Amino acid sequence: FFFVFFFFFFFFFFCYGDTSLLLKRSSREEVIETCLLALSVVSELASLKKDLLAMFEDLLIKFYTAIFESSSLIVNCRVALMLRYYAKALFQQHHGFFIKSIELLVKRLLHKSKDKALAIQCADTLKAIITEDDIVDRVEACLLYTSDAADE
Repeated sequence: FFFVFFFFFFFFFFCYGDTSLLLKRSSREEVIETCLLALSVVSELASLKKDLLAMFEDLLIKFYTAIFESSSLIVNCRVALMLRYYAKALFQQHHGFFIKSIELLVKRLLHKSKDKALAIQCADTLKAIITEDDIVDRVEACLLYTSDAADE
């Protein structure tokens, strides 16, 4: 429990505290990337703590644009990695954000660019997500929603 709390505190305080030593010595890209990687490492423990997971989800929603729509390749790879480990638990009550997250992974996978690392990470994340029995229904609903929107 201590480690999970520490990483959530690390994510919140060090990423968004204006007086942080980490921010003074690192770029915002490095801080976000490091926090997402650390959170991915402790995902199994963090997913068990509903209160901490709710705080994490609130932070992701609050900073969705800054985190999920970053132009940084490394941040985008870490977002895809984080989604792999938290897809089952995140955005249970915020279906729009879940759909946006799946769409983001698909768009980045299909994007015609030289970012093969990002495409590979998105493919790996999508594979892990669609093979999870607990979230297959959520993914199917997302794909049907995306397909219906494309038909219109």
